Amino acid sequence: MFEENDDFAFCSYNLQPEPLMRNRKTHASQAGFSLVQVSELDEKGNDIRTSYEVVEPDGNVAGLFGSLKEAKGFYKLICHLDENQTS
Repeated sequence: MFEENDDFAFCSYNLQPEPLMRNRKTHASQAGFSLVQVSELDEKGNDIRTSYEVVEPDGNVAGLFGSLKEAKGFYKLICHLDENQTS
């Protein structure tokens, strides 16, 4: 919503509240890379959003995905590329 008067313009957004808790579950780990499911929970412990991360050996997130299928595809690709670089 956008409101305007003579001196100021105001914008307000209807943002979802931040989740109270995040559960992280590792699905796979290979060559230092991990495939992690991140579940965001509300105050009642209900799962409000699930995403998937591919995490590098140094802890940086290499990719963030909305589906497990996409995350698995990227995870397999990045592990395969790492194997080719180290051999």
